[in-house]
Amino acid sequence: VPVKLVRILVVLSIFFGLALFTLVAYIILSFALDPMPDNMAFGEQLPSSSELLDEVDRELAASETRLREMERYVTSDTFTLRSRFRQL
Repeated sequence: VPVKLVRILVVLSIFFGLALFTLVAYIILSFALDPMPDNMAFGEQLPSSSELLDEVDRELAASETRLREMERYVTSDTFTLRSRFRQL
């Protein structure tokens, strides 16, 4: 729930005669509710689950490409030749 909306509702309820109930509820909820996450403080939105999955998919694809390049090098004749020279 946006903070501005809650504050507007508090001010309106004070004007319409629910001042005591509203202030007590506001104070109790300020202690009972969890604090707002740091990344939400400036209006930033958390990425959606599809965005997170897309990011993970990109990372896995990049890792797989790197792994294939390493496998290609390890199974190449160049790697075999260099390892034989090191053994000498």
